[in-house]
Amino acid sequence: MASRIRVEVYVGSPEHCQLAPLTTDGARVTDVARSAPADRSGRVIEEFATDAEVTAREFEEAFSYDSRTVYQYAREARQGCVCEVVEETGHPVWDVHAVDGALVLSFYASDVDEVRDVVSELDRAFDDVAIRRLTRSGPDRSDDGPLVLDGSGLTARQRQVLHTAHEMGYFAHPRSANAAQVAAELEISSATFREHLATAQAKLLDHVLEA
Repeated sequence: MASRIRVEVYVGSPEHCQLAPLTTDGARVTDVARSAPADRSGRVIEEFATDAEVTAREFEEAFSYDSRTVYQYAREARQGCVCEVVEETGHPVWDVHAVDGALVLSFYASDVDEVRDVVSELDRAFDDVAIRRLTRSGPDRSDDGPLVLDGSGLTARQRQVLHTAHEMGYFAHPRSANAAQVAAELEISSATFREHLATAQAKLLDHVLEA
């Protein structure tokens, strides 16, 4: 199997995510999978594994292995949740965890063009989206190391936005500054900050795609 890109994305407004409460104590939700029931009822069956203590009635325990338990639950399709937006692009969500009320999720893509498509869909659906990490992953899903990004094509303003966001901890884990705080430091609106950030990230992805 050829190597793939593991993408870690931060989403600051995870509306309608039923898995988010399970991750508030640092527990991870992994192996998120979705399937449609045979009755074509407009509902979907979600399955996930977690090491969290799950007490909610809607999550039905399927089986356990190691320190994790696999759960299933039924929900209405097309709720607009973060995982569903990613899944509808054909990229299953691999890992989900919470950071200060936001979600960080990861998925695998065959190339950077796919990464750009998925992130564009997330940008359309949510206000606060940022790529946290890109790594080249081998067939055994082990991370071979970060991809090298060339920032020479960025404008001075885009470099300033990225530098300020980095210095203030916007890309940190956990995040120590949100979009509004970075925008205030730059004396621009949050919308302008997100526009500069999205453009800069697109340019960096273009460089990887062309490499």
